[in-house]
Amino acid sequence: MYVENGLVVDDQGRAYGVFVVSQQAGVSESMERAQISALERGLREVVGEWWVFSLALGLSPSAWDARLPRGTHPLWQAHRKEAETALQNELPFERKVYLVVPLDSVRILELGLSTIRQFGKTVTQDVWRGIRDALAVVWPTSEVTIDQLARWERERKRKAQAFSSFLPIRQATLREIEAWWRHGAYRGLIEPDSRLPKGLPKVVSASGVVHVAYPLQTLLQEAAFRERAFHLEGELPDGRKTYQTFFAMLRAPREIPADNPVGHEWIYAAELLDYPVDIALHVRVEDSRSALRHLSRKKGIAEAQLEEYESAGEEAPLELLEELDTTAELERNLRLAGSLVHVKMIVGLGAPDEDTLRQRAKRLVTDLGDIQLVQAPGDQQRFWQAFYPWGRGVQTAYEIPMDAGLFAAALPFATQGFGDPSGMLLGETNLGRPVFFDPRRPAQVLDRPPSILLCGTLGSGKTTLAAFILALLMSHGACVFVQDPKGHDYDGLAKLPNVRYRFLRMTPDEGTPINPCRLGVPGAERGVLDILLNDTTDPNVRDLRSILIGRAVSAMHKAGGKQDLWAIAEAIETLVHREKRPVYREQGELLLERLDALSKDALGRLLFAEDDGTTPRDYDLTVVATNGLTLPGANSTVWNEQERVSVALFYAAATMGLGYFSGLPKEVVKVLVLDEAWQLRRFPAGRDLVDRLLRVSRSLNIIPLMLMQNATDFEQFGESITGLFSWRFCMRQLSRPEVAASLRILNLPDDEAAEWEKTFGGLASGEAMAMDAEGRVARMQVILRPSWLKELLSTTPGAGKG
Repeated sequence: MYVENGLVVDDQGRAYGVFVVSQQAGVSESMERAQISALERGLREVVGEWWVFSLALGLSPSAWDARLPRGTHPLWQAHRKEAETALQNELPFERKVYLVVPLDSVRILELGLSTIRQFGKTVTQDVWRGIRDALAVVWPTSEVTIDQLARWERERKRKAQAFSSFLPIRQATLREIEAWWRHGAYRGLIEPDSRLPKGLPKVVSASGVVHVAYPLQTLLQEAAFRERAFHLEGELPDGRKTYQTFFAMLRAPREIPADNPVGHEWIYAAELLDYPVDIALHVRVEDSRSALRHLSRKKGIAEAQLEEYESAGEEAPLELLEELDTTAELERNLRLAGSLVHVKMIVGLGAPDEDTLRQRAKRLVTDLGDIQLVQAPGDQQRFWQAFYPWGRGVQTAYEIPMDAGLFAAALPFATQGFGDPSGMLLGETNLGRPVFFDPRRPAQVLDRPPSILLCGTLGSGKTTLAAFILALLMSHGACVFVQDPKGHDYDGLAKLPNVRYRFLRMTPDEGTPINPCRLGVPGAERGVLDILLNDTTDPNVRDLRSILIGRAVSAMHKAGGKQDLWAIAEAIETLVHREKRPVYREQGELLLERLDALSKDALGRLLFAEDDGTTPRDYDLTVVATNGLTLPGANSTVWNEQERVSVALFYAAATMGLGYFSGLPKEVVKVLVLDEAWQLRRFPAGRDLVDRLLRVSRSLNIIPLMLMQNATDFEQFGESITGLFSWRFCMRQLSRPEVAASLRILNLPDDEAAEWEKTFGGLASGEAMAMDAEGRVARMQVILRPSWLKELLSTTPGAGKG
């Protein structure tokens, strides 16, 4: 056996492309209908044979343990302890769906884009290559040439492109291929750790022939099996025993309405069971023209047989009448749809003992009642081999023809997969599956932005969820900067063990002065000054003031002395004294008057901290409370003086966070929380700041976490929202516009508006419709662990929960 880059070559010289499908079942009827329709159409593009192996892999103890990383912080240890307790009753199986596609082993001509001059040479080489490959099929060789690998790789990419047009697939990793191969020995059991070396051992000769030094065939020889009438018994290297049995599908459902196929998921149904079930599908897709021709021939034979029975005065067998009905129905559907799918389906069960296996087999027949299964005696070993394309194969008698719509309605590729492979245990889905969450993974693994989006009405639990995420990230060494518009929502974080924190208040009576010229972001002082001083609606005056502000900032930096608003005022005063143009002098004097008034205002003076030349960075947690600010309403277009100063302070606080993180080492994970971030999107400097934060977050290892009460506020980001945020949590929403906006955020169809309004309106505190970093959507409940975090992080007095 040879493996490389999702390519497997068996000992007969046959090559296969191996992919993993990551398709989640639709969370609504319309979404499921869309999935079924896409698969039905897509089957026309993948004519030929291929295999689907839907396996319930038993996670090894170390694999399960690795889902909750270890740490020394007391909070993380408490989280891990409660999480482990919660997971003890969890079924330790994970479904993985493999798509295995045979690659052409004989290609007589592969001319590509050869020129006329090279035509003769190319034909000669390709004909010889084709003859050589044909001989290799008859007389297998242990050698794999570089040329063969290159052609197989090109074919694998072509197959991947065809399937990826309607399925979310990726190339299987080496460990995933190993898990598939070894699973046959451990079906229904907890599987051992991987035995693969870090690199595949091989020797490459100078002639371009790859000799596999240590064939991986040994990975398939994990158990010694004995075949009984209705099951297999195996002994494993670790002393355990395995008992396995297999069923073949004799009959698939027929009564599935084409206009509403939802609710007939006769393959996906196995994923919903509380015991592990494996499914092997040998699929052969025919184009409509070939299928109609074959059906016509088959129908003619059946009609001739029926005529013989009638001529003899005998009653025709029921199987013959059913075959005629099925053939006629398939002919009608094919003329409408376009392709015929032939399916051999084997269902596998495993257990550690014979009694458990018998109980599961008895339940299976009922649980998958939409299809007829047979436990064929004497065929158990053959059915076991059906989970590998190089096995003896299932008899043609078990092949069932069906139209593409019937096969698509079964949701053969769907799983309940949701969340990250490891991380904090965030909660569970509405089906009881655990949800792991690692906000670092999008940037570090998936090459996606790490930004997190939270929206929900008052009391929905969004702030508690944010605080929960922050607490656990800080327990792993993250630095956190929070802009808190209420002034008290994140106070509980300061009570966590071993947290260095500081709180900055922006209120007239107990405010903490800040220096807009030391925010750590180049040009930030210009944004603050533009908000404070450039409030005119006259474009000419606005441009003039902008010029004066820019010249003053440049003069301050050039002087190299102190950098604060006092220095800005001195620079403007110098410009006024030197300026000969009356209009410039007039506007300069107005700017000076405004700055003087601000320095005496109870709120404005918070921007006049004297420069000490430093930007503090010695805290795990910095919270800037902006509840003392009078921010303008969402629909306000004219701001009074207090609102203008408040917006400037709000912008300065957010900019301070970005500047604070810019000076930290890249390896430090940083989280910047903008609560009610829509306020920043209302003016140019704020929009530039948010866009910059989202743009540089990956390079600076920053996780932006943005909260807004209304889902419609996120629509200020426009269509770019899809590329800006990975994890998205849409919590309770009570109005139709907010529900519609939530659906757009989650990329969900909105053609069931009334049902969605009930769903979002009925979400409990801490419950959300969430999208994970891979774009999968699920309804989930956030569960705070350790449990004492409920009271510590609650923003509802006396509630003890988010």
